[in-house]
Amino acid sequence: MSFLKRRRIRKFAEKAVERRSTIFVFGSNIFAEAFIDHLITIGAHEKVSLISDKKLAWIEEVEKTINVLIEERREEYSKRNLYENIGFQNAEKVIILHEEPIIIQNIMSFISDEDLQVVLIEQFAPPFVHYLAAQKQGHIVIVDNLFQIVRELYNQMNLPLAKPQVISIPISGKLSELNLINLEIPGIKVINILRENTKERIFPLDDPIQENDRLLLYLEDPVYSMKNLVEFLSTY
Repeated sequence: MSFLKRRRIRKFAEKAVERRSTIFVFGSNIFAEAFIDHLITIGAHEKVSLISDKKLAWIEEVEKTINVLIEERREEYSKRNLYENIGFQNAEKVIILHEEPIIIQNIMSFISDEDLQVVLIEQFAPPFVHYLAAQKQGHIVIVDNLFQIVRELYNQMNLPLAKPQVISIPISGKLSELNLINLEIPGIKVINILRENTKERIFPLDDPIQENDRLLLYLEDPVYSMKNLVEFLSTY
C-alpha cells in the first residue's frame, strides 16, 4: 500500500475515532444511499462512517456531512491492510450493502471481531453468509430489507425527529419509466423533482425526467412510510 493511500485511510480512521462512529457501512448502491440519507435525516450522521467502492455524485454530496472513504480498486477489499488501517475503533455494527458476492466475501473475511455485529440484506446475502449466520447467531444478522436496519438503529438511538420527514431518492433504472403523476406508495407523497445540475425543483411531475434527477418525497409517517418506500425500491 502506497504512503498516500495509507495516509488517506488513516485520516478516515482518525476521523471515525474523533466522531466515535459506531456504524461502518460498505456500499454505494441505491440501498446505501437511502440508508445514509435516513441517518442524516434523523441526525445520526456523526455515528456513521461510509466505505464506498465508487465516487458518485451523492457520495460527494454527503461527504460534507459524514465520514467517507472512497476505495474504487476492488482488489483492495481482499487485502488485510485496508481493514487494519481502518481499525474499526468504537464500531458496533458493520453494514454490508454490496450486491456482489465476492466483495461481500472479502469484507467478511476480515471482520472477525465478535463484538461487532455484521448486518446484510437477504436479497444480497450469498449462501455462505447464511451458513455463517447460523453458526454465529447474533454476530452475523440477515434482515429482510433495509427498513429493518433503519428501524432497529432508530430505536437504539432513541432520537426525536427534529425535521419534517422529507427525503430525496435518485431516479434510476425502471423508476425513470414510471409516470410520476400516478406513482402511488402508501404513506408517501411525491412533492417534486430535484434537478442535480441546477438544484432547481421541477413541477409539474409530467416534466420529462433527466439523468441524475431525484424525487423529493414527503413521508406521512416515519415508520410506516419508510417501510413502504424500502419495499417499493426493492422491486426496482
